Amino acid sequence: MKNNQSIASSDRIVLSIKGNKVHSLTIKQVVPSDAGYYTVKVILDNGTSVSNAQAIVEIVSTFVKLLQIITIVDGQDYEIDIEIISNGNHHQLHIYHVTAQDADEYQVVCLNNLGHLLVSIKRTARLDTQIHAFSKPKIIWSKDAIPIDFSLYSRRINAEQRQGTYALTIKNLQLDDKGFY
Repeated sequence: MKNNQSIASSDRIVLSIKGNKVHSLTIKQVVPSDAGYYTVKVILDNGTSVSNAQAIVEIVSTFVKLLQIITIVDGQDYEIDIEIISNGNHHQLHIYHVTAQDADEYQVVCLNNLGHLLVSIKRTARLDTQIHAFSKPKIIWSKDAIPIDFSLYSRRINAEQRQGTYALTIKNLQLDDKGFY
C-alpha cells in the first residue's frame, strides 16, 4: 500500500515474488508523485506483521536553458537568465553598465542535496557510495540514465567494490564525461 491505498501493477510499478519468501516492489523511472509512505502487511496463521517505509523523491537540478557565448557593447546592461528544472524558478545575474573588465567566462553550478562534483579536465574523479543489503546487490553504474559499457573505455573508466563500498573511477577526465552518474 502507498499512503494507505492499494498499489496496482503497471509498466512502472512491479510487484514481484522471488521464491516463496521475498516479495518486492520496484518503481521504475521514479517521479515526485511516487514519494509517500509504503506499507507491506503479512497475514499468517499465527498473526499479522506490518512493515513501513517512507520514500522520499529528490529531483536532480538540471538547466532548462544553457548559457550562450555573447558579445555586449561597452556600457550596456546585461542579464543572464537561468531556469532550473527541479524547482522551475528563474535565477538571474544582472551586470549593469558592462565594461571591458567584465569580460570573462561565467560559470553556473547547480547544487542540491544529491550533491555535485566539479573536477578539472585530465584529473581523476571517484564517486563512492555505500550499499548495505541482505543479499549482495547487482550494481549497474550509468551515465545520464544509460548503463556504462566499461569495455569501451579501456580502463579509463572502471568500477570496483570493497566491503559494501562501491566506486566509479574516471581517469583523465574529458569534456564528454560530464553528466549525471
